[in-house]
Amino acid sequence: MSRATAYRYFPTQESLLLDVINVEALLKPVEDLVASFPTDDAAERLADLVGAFTQAMLSDEALIRTGERVYMDTWLANQPDGNHTPVRAGRRMRYIDEALRPLGEQLGESGRKRLRCALALTIGTEALIAMKDSAGLDDDEEIVATLEWAAGALLRAALHDFEAAR
Repeated sequence: MSRATAYRYFPTQESLLLDVINVEALLKPVEDLVASFPTDDAAERLADLVGAFTQAMLSDEALIRTGERVYMDTWLANQPDGNHTPVRAGRRMRYIDEALRPLGEQLGESGRKRLRCALALTIGTEALIAMKDSAGLDDDEEIVATLEWAAGALLRAALHDFEAAR
């Protein structure tokens, strides 16, 4: 394969590396969890999801940060032509929806939408980077516990707000 062809498919060395290093394998434990949560309690499912996802991110932080760089570089490169194609696989929201499935329609459409968007802040690369770089945490267990607590607090707040509005 020529260098020009390689750059057509992989604009940066990092994007090539991300394709070669299988992110799918890193997230397999999370996929397995989401496919068959061991409980029907939304709070427990959410804590399990946050814990599993964060542990997966922590297991190969260099890959995760490389991925974040590729996502940001791709987004920036697409801005001049107005292309707003998503640059990520979009797993996070599917995972959150599965964790919240036991709630059914309990929160109403707007409450559910607000909660799932807020929970996106507690799961993923950005959450890990915020805990490590901004909050200064370096203990993996403390990072997981903090993100699980935050996700639980958001769920409790959403349920409280819904009940108060009724």
